[in-house]
Amino acid sequence: MFKRKKPLPPACIHQNTRWRNAGIIAAVFSLHFLPFFFNGSNAYIRIHDNLEGEWVWLDLLVKQGKALDFSPHAMIDNVMNGQLRAAFPPGLSVNVLLIWLFGSYWGYLASYFIQRILAFAGMYLLLRRHFLTDDALRTLAIGVSLCFSLVPFYAEFGVAGHPLMLYCFLNILKDRERWTDFLFIVFFPFYSSLVWTGISVIAALVIMLAADSFRKKKVNLKFLFGIGLLTVAYCVVNFQMLTLSFLNGEFISHRTEYNLFAQENSDFWQGLSDTLYPLLLAHYHAGTTVSAPIIATSAIALYHFPAEKTIRWLAVSVVVICLAYGFYFQAASLLGDLFPFLITFKANRFIILLPLVFFIISAVSLKKIMEAGLSWKAVAVFLSCQLAIGFFSNDEWLHNVRNLLGFKIKPGFNEYFSENLFRKIDDFISQPKSSYRVAALAMSPSVLQYNGFYTLDGLLPIYSLEHKKAFRAIIAPELEKNQKVKTYFDAWGNRCYIFSSELGIADRNYIIGKKRHTVLNNFSINGDAFKKMGGRFIISAVEISKPENTGLKLLHVFENEEGWWRVYLYGIQEEN
Repeated sequence: MFKRKKPLPPACIHQNTRWRNAGIIAAVFSLHFLPFFFNGSNAYIRIHDNLEGEWVWLDLLVKQGKALDFSPHAMIDNVMNGQLRAAFPPGLSVNVLLIWLFGSYWGYLASYFIQRILAFAGMYLLLRRHFLTDDALRTLAIGVSLCFSLVPFYAEFGVAGHPLMLYCFLNILKDRERWTDFLFIVFFPFYSSLVWTGISVIAALVIMLAADSFRKKKVNLKFLFGIGLLTVAYCVVNFQMLTLSFLNGEFISHRTEYNLFAQENSDFWQGLSDTLYPLLLAHYHAGTTVSAPIIATSAIALYHFPAEKTIRWLAVSVVVICLAYGFYFQAASLLGDLFPFLITFKANRFIILLPLVFFIISAVSLKKIMEAGLSWKAVAVFLSCQLAIGFFSNDEWLHNVRNLLGFKIKPGFNEYFSENLFRKIDDFISQPKSSYRVAALAMSPSVLQYNGFYTLDGLLPIYSLEHKKAFRAIIAPELEKNQKVKTYFDAWGNRCYIFSSELGIADRNYIIGKKRHTVLNNFSINGDAFKKMGGRFIISAVEISKPENTGLKLLHVFENEEGWWRVYLYGIQEEN
């Protein structure tokens, strides 16, 4: 396909090249970061599983002084009528420190920027040390690293640190380690999630060690020590959650009633569809990565260099990870009785490794097809296209640009939490917030929790089964009207929300702003069950038609210029 050239020439490291590379880095980071700064204190921050969960949990721990409360009986009182502090993320976290230093909003932006720099630097070090060692490939390493830095990582999961983690372990594997490699291994659990990242990374490292031991006929003890060090560090950081999950016999989690097979269609065609999704896009939790250009370059590279082992093994890894994700439910249905953890813990989360693997494949493939005759200009075009794809795949960057251009679809941080608006609601109720309980309708309960209200509802990955059953009695009338919503709650239930059969479970129906007037015509709850749990008010983003039919009374409608919401405050009618 390409005319084969002579081997790549030595790098021409002169001042112009250095300035050019520095200019490229500065331009990409400026384009990446400036929309956040131009939006001031109201930049868009991802809502799904973030402002409705992960980030607000950390914010609550800091606000309530419970981040470093290691008592097994400590409670977070304003979430789901009070849940054990151990059900929340660890306080030994870089993100907790950033919230403590800068507040929730600026702490998030600080974490966002740090992780993008960490992603770029880690990928660059990894490529230059282990995959693109020729100095002539420095610019290629910079381009691929910039592409990786645009991946929309979740701030709490730690995907941005994957390249540097692999860099450290490859150094150890090749007997080129330094003390700083072990230092980062210890640090990594403080800036990543055990459930989303830690288990997958440790398992992948064990597989690497097993393969190396088989090939060399001996075990690399320093590599094994590194895995042990990482595992111990994760256990130290997450000991509260581990203790609650495995050692607290009195606590019965709602996860014991997970019904994996009711949640998902486990036929072959669904499995195939679920396999293609991460193959083409990675996964939004891992960080959306449009892989079609990467797959194309790897195919071209293998066409010219069919014996290229690095690309082949990485491609096989991608296929195995995607198949494990796509057909996980079928495997769980066959093996669930023998291995119950397959049902309660979604062990298909190796997708979290895909962005790292994809961009290593991209770097090595481009290197090989350059050796086959592809010009630097063609590589520059490819990297430019990949950068453009990266920008428009990053939902936070994209929504911030939209907001600046006047095409707002989702609220910014201040609009979402609307502190002034909820302060008016608090003044209207005029009672201590701890003296009553509320629930949200058509908005995430995290909005209320952030503003200090005590909610019966919420989102948690683990909470008491007793609470789920009591709360279910409240929403039972709505669950019976919509089988999809019923299955969503009964078979999973992490989102313990006041569901509406008319709204369903679509994300867009939990950010209904004041410009979108929505009326529920057939809404009903069990008011007695609501009152029994201490519920007094429902704070809703939508209007309820004839609320008296379900024992509710409209007390007031709240709205202001800067807030996202029009809030309908409903109270439980008292019996005469």
